[in-house]
Amino acid sequence: MYELVNGIVAIIVGCFFYNVATKKPTNFKSESLYADWVFRNGKLLKVCGGAMIVLGVFRVFQVLL
Repeated sequence: MYELVNGIVAIIVGCFFYNVATKKPTNFKSESLYADWVFRNGKLLKVCGGAMIVLGVFRVFQVLL
């Protein structure tokens, strides 16, 4: 059970990371600071987000199969 929840959480966190790295901010006080931060860290978040999604899917399939 723990491994299944761990895989689902990894997928959710990976989607959040990828979403933060690719979406334009909407309700931030300082959109320019957010845009600068994403410019500096966006590539890392995209890679980490994708890796977390893939590892989460592998974890879920490992538990279910």
